[in-house]
Amino acid sequence: MSFSSIWKRILEETDIKNLSELAGIVGTTQPYVSRKKKNDEFPVEWAFKVAEKYNLLVEWLFYGRGPRRLSDASSTFNQSFLKEIDEWLSEFIAAEPNRKEWFECSFEDCFPLFKEWRKFRTQKLL
Repeated sequence: MSFSSIWKRILEETDIKNLSELAGIVGTTQPYVSRKKKNDEFPVEWAFKVAEKYNLLVEWLFYGRGPRRLSDASSTFNQSFLKEIDEWLSEFIAAEPNRKEWFECSFEDCFPLFKEWRKFRTQKLL
């Protein structure tokens, strides 16, 4: 992920003013953040930490598209769509229980950001 693009959005939507403050939030040193900035690399786990602290959506931090916050997304996302997916998945797995793992792997392949989020959340809960 491009450090410069994500950094611009962070400055726009948070009270973070410099790389030292970012380092404190993501749990590293300012020189390491500077090195990542120089290489124009923004680690995914940093985006999750910033998003969590400031109630931002990771997808918006990465791409600058869509709603910035979950509260913005809730009003635009169709909750009935999630209900339909849940119903379909329940029926699908009931008919073929061994396909549950297949579905999880397929979903993570289609949505790598979900896979990263899940990994981050699991580590956080440990």
